[in-house]
Amino acid sequence: MSDLKPVSADDPAFHLALGHTFARNWSALPPSARLGLLSRPRRLALIAEARKEIMAPPNALEAASHRIRVGRAIARSQRSVLPLLLSVPELGWAYVRSRQDARRVRRAMDIDIGLPNDPLLLPGASAACLRARREWLVHLPGRINALAATNPRRPRSPLLYLSGMEDRPVPSGYGRRTAAIVNALRHAGITTELNHLHFGSAAPPPGDIPLVIDLADTIEDGVSRAVDALVRRAEVLGSQTICSGSNWLAGLIGLSASRRLGLPFIYDVRGLWAMTRAVTQVGYANRLAYRAQLEAEAALMRAADRTIFISAALRNWAVARGTDPTRCRVVPNMASQAFLDPFHIKMTAGQQSSDAPSPAVEALRATDGHWVIGHAGSLTAYEGLDTLIDMVAIGYANGRAGDGLPLAGRPLTLWIAGDGPMAPQLRAKVAALPNPSAVRLLGPQPVSVVRELVARTDVMVFPRMAAPLFQLVPALKPVEAMAAGRAVLASDLLPHKELARGELAGEEGKACLRLVSSTEAQDWRDALEAMLSDPDMQSGALGRRARAAVANSRAPETAIRPFVDLFQT
Repeated sequence: MSDLKPVSADDPAFHLALGHTFARNWSALPPSARLGLLSRPRRLALIAEARKEIMAPPNALEAASHRIRVGRAIARSQRSVLPLLLSVPELGWAYVRSRQDARRVRRAMDIDIGLPNDPLLLPGASAACLRARREWLVHLPGRINALAATNPRRPRSPLLYLSGMEDRPVPSGYGRRTAAIVNALRHAGITTELNHLHFGSAAPPPGDIPLVIDLADTIEDGVSRAVDALVRRAEVLGSQTICSGSNWLAGLIGLSASRRLGLPFIYDVRGLWAMTRAVTQVGYANRLAYRAQLEAEAALMRAADRTIFISAALRNWAVARGTDPTRCRVVPNMASQAFLDPFHIKMTAGQQSSDAPSPAVEALRATDGHWVIGHAGSLTAYEGLDTLIDMVAIGYANGRAGDGLPLAGRPLTLWIAGDGPMAPQLRAKVAALPNPSAVRLLGPQPVSVVRELVARTDVMVFPRMAAPLFQLVPALKPVEAMAAGRAVLASDLLPHKELARGELAGEEGKACLRLVSSTEAQDWRDALEAMLSDPDMQSGALGRRARAAVANSRAPETAIRPFVDLFQT
């Protein structure tokens, strides 16, 4: 805690945090206990809690990011707690002092595009800054349309790929997909240089393209400087084509640089970030920022010389918004060699890895004789992981103890690897089970450990919710699980149906990937029991067919073919 400092009681962020703390405690208590919050000891405890919450590193940008978060919380809670806020001196004072800030926060939220270190979150952001951002967003799609390719050109090697928005040094699923695409292009003979957008004022890693925006700038200023840097990079490398991996910021910079140089531009659409945010942030889909970003994405898809899509469903979304279908190619998620490696088949046969097992892998050693069910991914509400824990809990209904009610003749153990905002809630659900060891929450794990966990698993499960985004953008994990020779049980989403219709065509193949249309835990348990009862599942044939199907069509050299063909036709 030595690098933290308390925010002054005069700071508006403290007032927002205090209102947020009160609202959170108020909503967590049963009605009969809420009046206890008005006692002096409890009021002092709330103030101390708010001071602790608002502790922030002495970095104005990070403190401002926290300020916007607590502002959103109090803005949501004002109606329900307003009478009490005004009846308690300390809380009423905090509320009144935060009103002006809360209004500014709500205006900023309407045009918040999720830009790291966004200057709009700074206390010094003026109304003029907010108006400039709104004006820029309103006209953004038109600016992109003006750069549209009137006479699309064939891409040529060498290629400069600009990737944006994934985390570094630990890449997201989108970042891993981009790395796989770049490696596959190189193996196919396309000279490819990968650079990333770098946010913030710190010096970027060599070759990365800085995007810096401060209060004296508009986004246009920051984007213009990034375009200049990308143009210089392309000239140094002798690039003949520029490709940007979404989101729209990287796309706008790549498109602008390619037009300035007279080069073909490819837009690799890996997802729709605005839709992702709308899944996790209530009300975001009603804001200007959401609409403007989706319109910008559609405009980039139309403007590019060629557009690559992660799924056929996403391509159809773009075509419905005016993208020329003859310029579109689908390059699906590919299975990395790490999961296709025969190591998995050896592990299934009982052989041991030459490396010392990780603690996460060791945690599964006590599950001999159990069905082992697994999930790897972010611990977010939209992944539906509480359904999986409820599915396990059903086995302990009516006071049943021990290993619980068996499935297909054997006890059940579930492991979940990953981290995210749902982690505390999931830990609490597991702790409440009669046998908490039936669910292993393993935390975040590197890919090398995940592949060993998958190798020791019978069925991988993916109960992702049916939000609009997930009907367009597929997850990478089901493909990796099948590449490792695992059968998969997944929610009934359009990308999963595409997978079943394509790589797993025919009744034999479809058995490797079974879909569940319900979100009820009992329905998932029934579907899992049906899969585990399949003689082919018990003999291992189901997993072998899954691996063969994915290896045939999702191996890097096969999946990348539509991208490579752009350079040859």
